Amino acid sequence: MAGEIEPSRDLLEVQRRLLDLESRHGNHIAEPSEEALRGDSEIYIALPMSELGGWIYEKDDIYKAYMALPVGRLHNVKQLSFLAYIGPSPETQYLHEFTHTRIEHTLLAARIMEAILRRNGTPEQEVKLGTIAAMMHDQATPAFGEATKKIDKDNLDEEKHWAEVMDEEAWNYLANEGITAEQADDIINNRGLLGKVLDIADRISYVMLDANQLIKISNLDAIISNAEQTGYRAEIAELVRTDTNLGAIYKDVVIDWKNGEVYFRNAERLSKFLELRALLNKNLYLHPISQARDLIVTQALRPYYSTDESDETKLTPNKLRRMSDDDVMRFVSEHDSSFEQNVYKTVGPSFAPYFAFVNWYPQYWERFTTLNALEKKKEELGSDGRLAINGETRVDRFKPATEWKIMDDTGRRLSFREYDPQCAGRIERIADAVEGYYLFWQDKDRRMEMDSSGSFDIPPQF
Repeated sequence: MAGEIEPSRDLLEVQRRLLDLESRHGNHIAEPSEEALRGDSEIYIALPMSELGGWIYEKDDIYKAYMALPVGRLHNVKQLSFLAYIGPSPETQYLHEFTHTRIEHTLLAARIMEAILRRNGTPEQEVKLGTIAAMMHDQATPAFGEATKKIDKDNLDEEKHWAEVMDEEAWNYLANEGITAEQADDIINNRGLLGKVLDIADRISYVMLDANQLIKISNLDAIISNAEQTGYRAEIAELVRTDTNLGAIYKDVVIDWKNGEVYFRNAERLSKFLELRALLNKNLYLHPISQARDLIVTQALRPYYSTDESDETKLTPNKLRRMSDDDVMRFVSEHDSSFEQNVYKTVGPSFAPYFAFVNWYPQYWERFTTLNALEKKKEELGSDGRLAINGETRVDRFKPATEWKIMDDTGRRLSFREYDPQCAGRIERIADAVEGYYLFWQDKDRRMEMDSSGSFDIPPQF
């Protein structure tokens, strides 16, 4: 009827989205509000293991930034690219990719940034500046994320090249909000107080989202009691069980504007958060299987990459910064009809190249502290006609964040390393243990199966 508000979605659609969100975030989601049912809100985002969450409305800075900035593509860029949970026996499992995307991480980082700033009495323009910068910090992430960035780390760095994806609408939006490119660049590259807060918000966002993909609060006991099957998920579940409100660490962040410091006021929760992040680095992000898979993807895509932006037949930095994950596979397949078959021959058959990569894993690997030691091992393997080398890579030590500051009971502010040297030392030893040179190889006659219909030969590498 004329004069009535036309709903942008019906109740069933809202309820469907709520059920989907609840299954992904693992915490209770309230019934939709009047505003949500009228269509006045478009986005729901929640920080796992905390009460922070809710609808983002059209009047909110996050929503306005979402509409004006070039971030929509991130809906189709997976946050963890080709990574998958790998249990104790990868040869017996079908590996499922993580489904959360860069846009989920981006929206949540902005929500956390905004919450921290408001809790610290930040002036409204500074809240706006920090929140919008958080929305921009990953907008130049290339399709397939970390795996693609390894082809050309400098030219595909999203923080260095965030401005490359800005269009006229986006620049006008920043100007209208009173934000300069220099201000945004400082925050995105973690300079200044707002930059420090964004660094913290960024890490809280990805750690809690990724941990929530591995475990569910409602299922902790089952994961822990079946440690032989659940592998490192049991260790993470044990840690989370000691504080199921771990995501609330954002409340512990204090900004001292006068002295230019950012610190935490809950040492126990900070220690658990830093340990959780270290375990994710050790067992997921930097695990040899994850690194080997990224290496195989890098080898597969490198022949199609060029820094010459005029070459329409190649994947270039600017193209990758504007593509979704699906766009990359489609582009390569269109320019090389043999690409899909080469993938299947190399890493095994599947429904599509993406799932073939997700389900591949190295048969053997070894870590070396020096490149010379790795080269000697390669010579040894090369003399054995039964073996084939997949490739090699270097893994850098992750930053354990033990320099983050904490306020002790006397009001002193000191680094977490100084406050709790035992816990900090344990976290730093995890960081030390992943650093090194890694070599991957397999039996030449290794065979992998897609299903019961048959098995297939796997050549060593592209």
